[in-house]
Amino acid sequence: MTLIKSTKKSAGIILAAIGVLLVMDWAAAHSPGKGMVRHRYFMMNGIPEEYANALNPIPATAEVIAEGRTLYDDNCAICHDPKGRGKGEGAEDLDPKPADLLMMMSMPMATDGFFLWSISDGGEALETDMPAFKEILSADERWKIIRALRAGLPD
Repeated sequence: MTLIKSTKKSAGIILAAIGVLLVMDWAAAHSPGKGMVRHRYFMMNGIPEEYANALNPIPATAEVIAEGRTLYDDNCAICHDPKGRGKGEGAEDLDPKPADLLMMMSMPMATDGFFLWSISDGGEALETDMPAFKEILSADERWKIIRALRAGLPD
C-alpha cells in the first residue's frame, strides 16, 4: 500500500514538474523580452500620435479581403506564416520572433492604428527585423492587409 501511495505521489510530482516546464517554455516564447517587443512598447508608450486614432477607410468587401490576403501572402506570410502564427520560413533565424498575429487580434491593443503603425513603420525603432512597408505598399494596400487580418487568415 505504501509503495502505491509513493508511486502515485511521485507521478503527481513528475506531472506537476512537466506542467511547470511547459508553462515556463510558453512564457519564454511569449515574454516581452522575446517576441512581444511591440506589445511592451505599446503598454509603456502607446502608439505614435499619427496612428493613434486611425480607422480603416477601406470597406470590408469580399474583393478587398481577397486582395488583402494576397498582399499578406506576398509580403507577410514568409515570416508570420499563412496562418499568422509567426512561424514562417523567414522567421527561423529571427530574434525576437515575429508576432503571433492570431493572438494579437484578440488583444485590446489590436486597433486599426496599432496594425497600421506596425505595418507602416516596421520594427527598426524597436530593434526587430520587421520591415517597414510605408515606402513599399500604398496606404490602401496596408489597409487591405488589415482587413484580411480582421476577416481571419485561412485555417
